[in-house]
Amino acid sequence: MTYSCYLSLGSNISPQLNIRGAVESLESLFLINNISSEYSSQAAGLSGDDFVNVVVEIDTALPILNIKTELDGLEKRAGRNEQMRGFQSRTLDIDLITYGASIDPQQRIPHPDLYYYSFVLTPILEINSGFIDPLTGLLMNTYAETLLKRIPLRRIS
Repeated sequence: MTYSCYLSLGSNISPQLNIRGAVESLESLFLINNISSEYSSQAAGLSGDDFVNVVVEIDTALPILNIKTELDGLEKRAGRNEQMRGFQSRTLDIDLITYGASIDPQQRIPHPDLYYYSFVLTPILEINSGFIDPLTGLLMNTYAETLLKRIPLRRIS
């Protein structure tokens, strides 16, 4: 069985270079269906350069843990170390946001950032305006206005 998944990519250290490299690597691992525009936002919870974020929609038959292992490897190859968790500058952060319509609280699917950060939801809605919340079955565009007020975004590409 194949699952449609959304990945959120972010960086505030050489962001265009790191995100471009991550997307190229993702192309060798998964079937990419869509890539959002790049969005810039202020660093949330830390002092640092602005973040650049994109969302990539992929299709895969890999289980969740295998996907996360691949994503962790991409982060490490981009220079992220094990201690780079929480609110700090980073070369690359990739989160598995959804795994089809699956709900797996232990694996954080759907990822909680979907409900809190405009830099996750806005790019998803750009590439899929009819995106359905896996938890409620409701259209996610109803959340967008609230989230956009939290962290303003600027579309840069």
